[in-house]
Amino acid sequence: MFEKIKREYDNVFRYAQNNLFLVGILGVFGFPIYYFIWKYIYPQQYESLILRLFCSALFIPWLFANKLPSKLIRYFPAYFFFSLFVSIPFFFTYMLFANNFSDIWLMSYLVAIYLAILLIYHWWVIILMFSSCILINLFLYSFVRILPTHFSGFEIKYIPVYIFAIVSGILCHRTELKSQFKIKNMKSFGNGIAHEMRNPLNAINLVTSRIKSLISVSDNNIKKELDQDEIKEISKNLNTILGCTSRASEVIDMILANIKEKSNAEKLEFIQVADLISSSIREYGFDDESHRNHVSVNTNENFIIKVNKTAITYVIFNLLRNSLYYLKNNPNQRIKIYLNNKDENFNQIIFEDNGPGISASHIKYIFDSFYTYGKNEGTGLGLYFCKMTMESIEGSIECKSRVGKFTKFILNFPKISNDEISKNNILFDKNDNNLFPKNVLVVEEGGFLKNLEMFKEEVNGNLNVNVNFMSNLRDIIQELKSNCAYYNLMLIDYENKDIHVENLIKITREFNQKIPILVYNAFEKVIDNLINIGADEVISKNQRSNQYIVRSIAKWSLINKLPENITISLLNQNNEGKKVLLAEDNQVNRLMLTTLLKKMGFEVDAVANGKELHDKFFKDNSQHDLLITDINMPLMNGDEVVKKIRKSGQKKSHIPIIVYSGDGEKEKIHKFLRSGINDFFIKGTDIGYLSNLIKFWVS
Repeated sequence: MFEKIKREYDNVFRYAQNNLFLVGILGVFGFPIYYFIWKYIYPQQYESLILRLFCSALFIPWLFANKLPSKLIRYFPAYFFFSLFVSIPFFFTYMLFANNFSDIWLMSYLVAIYLAILLIYHWWVIILMFSSCILINLFLYSFVRILPTHFSGFEIKYIPVYIFAIVSGILCHRTELKSQFKIKNMKSFGNGIAHEMRNPLNAINLVTSRIKSLISVSDNNIKKELDQDEIKEISKNLNTILGCTSRASEVIDMILANIKEKSNAEKLEFIQVADLISSSIREYGFDDESHRNHVSVNTNENFIIKVNKTAITYVIFNLLRNSLYYLKNNPNQRIKIYLNNKDENFNQIIFEDNGPGISASHIKYIFDSFYTYGKNEGTGLGLYFCKMTMESIEGSIECKSRVGKFTKFILNFPKISNDEISKNNILFDKNDNNLFPKNVLVVEEGGFLKNLEMFKEEVNGNLNVNVNFMSNLRDIIQELKSNCAYYNLMLIDYENKDIHVENLIKITREFNQKIPILVYNAFEKVIDNLINIGADEVISKNQRSNQYIVRSIAKWSLINKLPENITISLLNQNNEGKKVLLAEDNQVNRLMLTTLLKKMGFEVDAVANGKELHDKFFKDNSQHDLLITDINMPLMNGDEVVKKIRKSGQKKSHIPIIVYSGDGEKEKIHKFLRSGINDFFIKGTDIGYLSNLIKFWVS
C-alpha cells in the first residue's frame, strides 16, 4: 500500500514538472498584484498582505526547480506538495471563509479548483487536499476563532456547483490527457520501431555487402570461381541474415507487446542463464565489432530461470544498448555481465559499466514509460518494458549508480524450487552447472537396449538424455509413485516376461496422464490395443532398430537431432526415383521446400491446402515415399488429413509423415505425434537438419 502511494506521489510530481515555471511566475507575481486589486480597486471584506507575500515567496523555488543543486533536488517533490497545498487549496479556502462566501471569492475558488486540476490530474489527491483544507479552516474559525465569522453568506446550493466543477474538470482533463498520451504513444512507438530496427537492418546491410564483395568480379563478365572458404563464409553470412530477420520479427513482437501495455508472459520456459547470455551476446547487432571487446561475461554462478526467452533476450539487448550508448564518448568504458545465485530471495543477472552514471534525482524515474535521460533519441520505453517483463515473472529490476563512477542494473529472478524443477522434469547438476532436461525410464528385462553400446553412446552422450533401466515391477511402481513427474518419457519392452505391459501402462497413466509412453518389440496385432489403453507410440518387431528407437526418444523429448552414425550414413544416400508429397499454404515456404527436395533428388508434388492434400493422396492413389505437411492450412488442417490417412487402411496408409509447423510447444508437438505423424520440423530450425530428417524417413 505504501509503495503504491509513493508511486502515485512520484507520478503526480512528475506530471506537474512541465508546468512548474509557468505556474511559479503566476504565483510569484499574482498574489501581490491581486492584493492591490481586492484591497483598493474592488475592496473586499478581508485581505492579508502578509499571507499573500508568504504564498508568493513559496513559488520562488518553483522558478529554479531544474537548477537546484543535487543535494536539494531530492527534497523538492515534498516541498512542491507543501507549497501547493498552502498556496492554492488552503489559501483560497481561508479567503473564501474570511470573506463570508462573497461572489468574488466564490468565483476565485472555482478558479483555484481548475488550477489544481491542471497541475494534479489525480482526482483523489485533489479531493483530499481541498477536503482537508475545508476541515482545517472550519477548525480555525469555529474553535481557534482567528476571525469572527458566522458563515451568513454560505448557502447549501453552492455544494452541487463545486462538486460538478471538480468532477467535470477532472473528467475533461483526463480525457484530454488520454488523447495527448495516445499521440505521444504513437510518436514514441514510431521512433521505437525505427530505433529498434536499425540493428538488424544494419547487420543485413553489412552482411549483404560482404556477400556481394565475395561474388563480384572485376570489370569483365567472367564468372568467378569461389573457393571452399568463400562458400563457407557466404553460407555463414546468409545464416546471419536469417538470424537478423528473425530478430527483427521478434523486435516487432516486443513493440506490439508494449502497445498492449503488457509484457509477453506466455510461453514461459526453463532456461539456463549462461546459455541465454551467451546466445544474446552472439545475436546482438553491435554497431562495431570492436565494441564486443568492451563486454566481459562471467557465468560461474549459473542458475535456471523460468521466462519467455524472446522477452528476456530483449531485456538483455536493452541493457546492453544503454551501456554501449556512451562508449563513443568513453573509449575506456567496460561493461561487465555477471551472475549471483547466493542472494537469499532472488537469482540475479547484473550489468555493470563504468560510464557517466545516473544522478539520484533521475534514477527513480528511469523505469517509467516515456521517461528519457541522457539520450536525445531515446523513446523512454526500453527500461519500462524491462520492468514490465521482470514483473510479469514475479521478478524485478533495480538500478544503482554513482555519477562519474558506475551504473549497475540488477535483474532479480525468482528462485526455482527443487520441487518445481522435479515437477517440470529438469535436472540441474549444481557441481558442474550443466542442464539435463530429458530423463527416460526404460522398462526392459532382456537387455536389448541396455547391452547396445551404440544406444548408450547416442542417448546418454550425444542426445544428452539420462536413462534409468528398470525391470522389477515392484520397483517400477514405487519409482512411478515417487518420481513419475521427473521423467520426460517412458520406454517399455513388450517382451518383458514378468511384466504385463498393458497393466503397467494403465498404472502409469494413473500417476501421470501426460508422460509419453513408447512400447517397442510389439506384435502388429496388439498395436491398436496398446494405443487405446494409453501408449503414445508402438514400435513393432518389424520396425525395431536401435536407430529408430533413438529417434523416437529424441522426437518425444523435443530434441532436434538424429543419431550421429545415421547422419553420417545418410550423406551419400541416393534419392533418385523417390517421390515426396508436400502440403504448405505459404507460397514462399512451398517454393523453398520444393527447391530443397528437388536438389536432394526427389520428385515433388506440391499442394497449397489440406483439401488438395486429401484429394492428391486418396484420389490419385498416392505412390509417394514421404509426406510433408503444414498443420494450419485452408479448407482442412494437416493433422485432420493425417488421421484420415492412418484410418484408411490403404496400402500407403503407413507412409512416413513429417509435420512442418511454426508452433514448437511441447503439448502441440505431442498432439501431432499422437495423431499419427511420424516426426516434426519447426519452421526456422536448421535446414540441414530437415534434409537429414527427410533422408532418415525415406531410407
